[in-house]
Amino acid sequence: MTYFDQNFDLAVGQFYAVQDMAGLPPLPAGKVAIGRGYNLFATGFPAETALRDGSVSFQYRGNDVLVEERSEAELGIHFWDGERWQALNTQVNQTYNLASARSRGPGIYALLAGVTTPVISDVTPASTHQLTQTLIISGSDFLEPARVILVGPTERYTLTARLVSSSTLATDIPTDLETPADVSVAAYEVWVENLNQPGGAAIVAEPGHFARFAAAEGACFYDFFESGSSQWTRSGDWDIVPLEPEANRAMSDSPDGNYRSALGSDPTVTTAITSTPFDLPDCPAASLTFRHDFILANLDSSQDQARVEISTDDGATWTELAQYSGGGIYDTPPETRAGRPTSQGGDSEWSDLTWKDETIDLSGYSGQVRLRFVLEADRTAADRGWLIDDVVVR
Repeated sequence: MTYFDQNFDLAVGQFYAVQDMAGLPPLPAGKVAIGRGYNLFATGFPAETALRDGSVSFQYRGNDVLVEERSEAELGIHFWDGERWQALNTQVNQTYNLASARSRGPGIYALLAGVTTPVISDVTPASTHQLTQTLIISGSDFLEPARVILVGPTERYTLTARLVSSSTLATDIPTDLETPADVSVAAYEVWVENLNQPGGAAIVAEPGHFARFAAAEGACFYDFFESGSSQWTRSGDWDIVPLEPEANRAMSDSPDGNYRSALGSDPTVTTAITSTPFDLPDCPAASLTFRHDFILANLDSSQDQARVEISTDDGATWTELAQYSGGGIYDTPPETRAGRPTSQGGDSEWSDLTWKDETIDLSGYSGQVRLRFVLEADRTAADRGWLIDDVVVR
């Protein structure tokens, strides 16, 4: 390795040194080292100014690349700052077997071959209605410098990413992010690019997802369930399901078919979704609105129940706001069922939706509250369950 700097006006006690490395820190995914790595030392310089304007060059042998079964087009100089690797913007001259990049100051430099492709496992929050928010992207094989790309219905946004670790990125959602006009939510694909990769950026194979809600006028809490369940704590099998032919999403207690009855000695089984806390002072004289459909087992004295509840003490106690029951029975003939036939699971479970719009007065409550949607089933029978959408407190 060769280090070059135009500013070699050294004072007493200042010097540079280059030391070859017997080994290297763990390499980024997909990378192999070509030759040795080198440690660049600087002594006597202010830490914030030392060696920022220099360059490093690696003279390599073509056979070293071939031995690793790689191509010279995959070469790039990388810098280890003591915590993580950074991929440097590298110029490769294959005629003279020379790779060069701007230096990053004292640290370890290595000529690596290969491409590091990032992987996204989670995007938090999955949805938001705030104008400013930090987006946290979890996964693996993130390599500095990286950037995030949001691909929306009509716009594309390129965002600078902050590398927290090789498995976590952070970026700020722009304040001018496209706001839906005629829909309740705009969905975005979330892509990550590891920059300075050979042949261009390395883009994730599978994108993450993020949604921006259109502002609900006067709302202090709302969720249209179009992207993720980050505003809820779930128990049981509650999850978001796609709906046909509406092409939107809703929350269901049993996304894969009929809900489960109580088992063993337990007389009932209870599952729920519980909202994050929100402040009612932001919504004077508030009301809760939502739409739902339900088919709950109702056979003689056996009546499964769905309840809407509110808590003003962060979930220590709950007050019932509304209760729903009926609509079908799993194990009786179709001609004796109250309502529509039961689904046996699959994509068509809610293909015959009959939405019911509900409004619940919350004007008697104040302070910070939580909402909870609860399904309680006994051991006698089970049915299709409960489907909820467009929850708004305004």
